[in-house]
Amino acid sequence: TRLLLFLLVVFSFGNAQVISYNDFESTTVPAGWDYGSFTPNTTEVCNGATTLGVTLSQGAQAEIRSPLYNHTNNLYVLAVNFKKTANIKLSIQYSLDDVTWQNMVESYASTCTELRGNLGLSSIGTVRFRILVLNDSSTPINVSTYIDDFKFAGYEVNYTFNNTRNNSNTFQPFSTANTSFISDRNAVANNALNIAASSTGTSVTLENTYQQLPSGNAPRTISFWYKVGANVNNSSIFAYGPAGNNTRFGMFIEGADGRPIFWANLPNQLDGVVSFPADTWHHAVLTYDGTNIRIYMNGVLHTLRSFAINTTFTPLSFFNASTSLGLDDLKIYRYAITDEQVSNLYHFNQLGDAGLPTISA
Repeated sequence: TRLLLFLLVVFSFGNAQVISYNDFESTTVPAGWDYGSFTPNTTEVCNGATTLGVTLSQGAQAEIRSPLYNHTNNLYVLAVNFKKTANIKLSIQYSLDDVTWQNMVESYASTCTELRGNLGLSSIGTVRFRILVLNDSSTPINVSTYIDDFKFAGYEVNYTFNNTRNNSNTFQPFSTANTSFISDRNAVANNALNIAASSTGTSVTLENTYQQLPSGNAPRTISFWYKVGANVNNSSIFAYGPAGNNTRFGMFIEGADGRPIFWANLPNQLDGVVSFPADTWHHAVLTYDGTNIRIYMNGVLHTLRSFAINTTFTPLSFFNASTSLGLDDLKIYRYAITDEQVSNLYHFNQLGDAGLPTISA
């Protein structure tokens, strides 16, 4: 058996990522956890070989408590898998600074199910979670439940495509349609995504309520590396939002010289002014600060123009109907990053200067 349990906190210019994962495969209770009356079970599992199980009489309840985690003003997701008999209510709750318990989400489902809750926090402090199960049967019967795969992750959008289609928080994979892995810009095998020529390409559904993929006129930054097999006039790179005046947000290729354009739907577009060759990796960053759209190419400002946009939320798609499209290191931020941060992404693949210390715990 194995136990993977880790807490990673990285501070970089006010952005943080917190990830904790416990698969409950070990019979040893890890530091900071309290399993209460739950015990290891190897007969009723969702994933792996072991879950934590408990049998409750009518009206009884049991809980599992997580360690205390640091958090920043960020968006988070927590999920657990569970399998149980009927008449059990399962709740995920959280407590800020160990003060009071508040409900995130609850379920009465009885099969192996992932129960997921979103949490938007607007301050810096600590948070603890508990998984609470209650036998609220109207008749005096004993019922059982089994808990598996606890995940707590930041809602950052950071797709490395290092032989995985998943976001760095382990959730929200890109579709497998029309995709395979290829070598990245550093010639490392299977560290970038290849999207075959297709009018649909591949897509991912991100979270809307907390503006993980910003919509309306919200500020945003979308950063990624790309290469096209050929420069084809009016061929796409990415887009979200339906066709309509200012409701779409995307980037296309204009002309055979590979000039990038921002497209909010004709006639609202921002034309590129410099050519970029095909079959070469390029770093593209699109920002919107509430007033101006800026396109950065390979670390420097390429062009800008004021826009009044009103993007409609849809899945995010990368596609090109005419040629193959390589994609790597996709990052999305809920604000417009600075010129310096764009340069850092291009040179170091992070918002901060690589020469500055990283604080981790």
